[in-house]
Amino acid sequence: MVSKIDSFKQGEIILYKNYFPGNDKFLVILNSTKTNKDDLCVFCIATTTPKGPKQPPCNIIKGYFFIPIGNDFLDRETWLELDNIASTDVEEIVTGIESGKLITGEKQKLTDSTLKDLLNCINKMIDISEEYEDLIFSK
Repeated sequence: MVSKIDSFKQGEIILYKNYFPGNDKFLVILNSTKTNKDDLCVFCIATTTPKGPKQPPCNIIKGYFFIPIGNDFLDRETWLELDNIASTDVEEIVTGIESGKLITGEKQKLTDSTLKDLLNCINKMIDISEEYEDLIFSK
């Protein structure tokens, strides 16, 4: 029996099929959620289109975090778009997974060290809503 997904962990990576027609995107979950379907799930979009220099990996001016090849689940150089952090409720993501539009898996996550560096980068940003900041950094 397949277990039903009803919550998400910080650092999980979800594939969004046909984010744009013919173009899949990865979403990186930035907060852990509970099983409440109305909980907000905060995420950022991953892109392989260069957003700027690779070093330093955290660029709070341009709003991105760079992940090199081989550090995580991602198999290409990846920029996380921190200038466009968004959210949706858990129920919408669960519905997307059930319909096949969103795909998740046990190994689809950031390493602990990358997640720590990403959170440190987000913590330095001044252009993030208080609501998202509370959700991302609450324990």
